[in-house]
Amino acid sequence: MRRPQWRLVGLASPPVCRLFALHAGPHDVPAEFWLLHAPDSFAAQSEHNADGFGIATLSTRDGQLLVRNPIKAADDQTYRQVSQRARASQFLAHLRYASTGEVSLANTHPFLMDNRAFAHNGVVADLPEVERRLGTSLAMVGGTTDTERFFALLTIRIREAGQDVRAGIVAAVHELARDIELYSLNFFSANPAICGPSATPSTTRCGCCTASRTVTHWCRTTSRAPCTCTPRPRSHTRSS
Repeated sequence: MRRPQWRLVGLASPPVCRLFALHAGPHDVPAEFWLLHAPDSFAAQSEHNADGFGIATLSTRDGQLLVRNPIKAADDQTYRQVSQRARASQFLAHLRYASTGEVSLANTHPFLMDNRAFAHNGVVADLPEVERRLGTSLAMVGGTTDTERFFALLTIRIREAGQDVRAGIVAAVHELARDIELYSLNFFSANPAICGPSATPSTTRCGCCTASRTVTHWCRTTSRAPCTCTPRPRSHTRSS
């Protein structure tokens, strides 16, 4: 779905998706302040970016969590519960302002491939050419966004570089900048390889947060600890 022509007085650029990332090294920390309580919190920004939200976390104890819903974050109980309870060494959050692809769960960031979470704002044009370069790997893409196709291409280039993430990103970005029409490539990726012993856990289904039917819950947990977003008795930006 393409947005209609925008005309907003005082804006130098059209509305875009919003990105938030936090990295705390080897420590698990909360992000509740930035996600809920700051004057320009993600919840507040979702009043303008209301086409869906997603939160991905990577913790040193509990592994990975991905929660997505194609609705306004400020109106969603799951968003509030995860923001309040999650503690992680990496947070990646996204608020969508739909430009390519309809508002749906399949098109809601962050996306997940090869255990990496990925979110982006901007526009990648000439998607038929990007799809041609993906070839049979287009099967990795579940939605209709330019972002997920960009992520699939990036994932392939990382594989071709022997899982050298830096080299794969450089190759994919140079390829797109050289051959494909772009608006911008602002993106974050969260990588479980730096989360210590939780990098290769078993997969379980997350049953927390009284989630609505449209929410995707995906988590990977170690045998030593429950899922990050399981209710417990304890309580505990970048924008582009």
